[in-house]
Amino acid sequence: MPQSSLYSPVKGLYLYGGVGTGKTMLMDLFFEPSNWRKKRIHFHDFMLNVHSWLRKHKGVVDPLEVVASEISDESILLCLDEFMVTDVADALTLNRLCRHYSAMILVATSNRAPDNLYEGGLQRDLFLPFIETLKVRRVAKLFNFCLNLAVFGFGMERCVVHEIGSLVDYRKLTSAEQGFYFIGKDISGLLKDQFQQLIGENKPYPQEVEVVMGRTLKVPLGANGCAYFPFEELCDRPLGAADYFGLFSKQAERGSP
Repeated sequence: MPQSSLYSPVKGLYLYGGVGTGKTMLMDLFFEPSNWRKKRIHFHDFMLNVHSWLRKHKGVVDPLEVVASEISDESILLCLDEFMVTDVADALTLNRLCRHYSAMILVATSNRAPDNLYEGGLQRDLFLPFIETLKVRRVAKLFNFCLNLAVFGFGMERCVVHEIGSLVDYRKLTSAEQGFYFIGKDISGLLKDQFQQLIGENKPYPQEVEVVMGRTLKVPLGANGCAYFPFEELCDRPLGAADYFGLFSKQAERGSP
């Protein structure tokens, strides 16, 4: 690395590509040894936090300015995994938040290129300035690190948008053999056996958990921090990221393996 580049502004990275191509792994390899004031979080979880902080500061002249200040106090390096805008409220909030949070070093992974974010979304024209800001924000250049792994260094003036063009889904090389996805009508017995092993001697019973903003979700069977759902209960109902994150958080608090 040229010596002069060590004194250039620190930049971040927007890394995108297909599923299972190693985007999150690269981000984590950078995040762990970094000694900046930092935060690594899933994008949807981050936006839930932002909306929660906005409600907390309701009545303030510009609550987003206060929220941006709180985020900045917590971290100067923000790593967002699975950057995917699907909600108009998130789109408009991001556009305005970005104006206040100018000192941030942003590192993000996504399945979409920046220009394809929130594609076809409601009032997308109001989101376009954020995309342009993202592309000119101070963000990091990708350098080799320890046997050609990834680390972020100091680079040029514009956002580095890097596509991982691999056609290989590396998850399938190992995870598939462990049976993470069970498909077929005759598989219910196996799933129930797995569930019983997880809960041990605890007796499962129907539960209701608060997931987010006062919303509740009914759990058909739950015990020992584990929940058992038929597919339709989770995937064929009007549920969103907030519900899934809330459910996971509640179950984790109760000792989910």
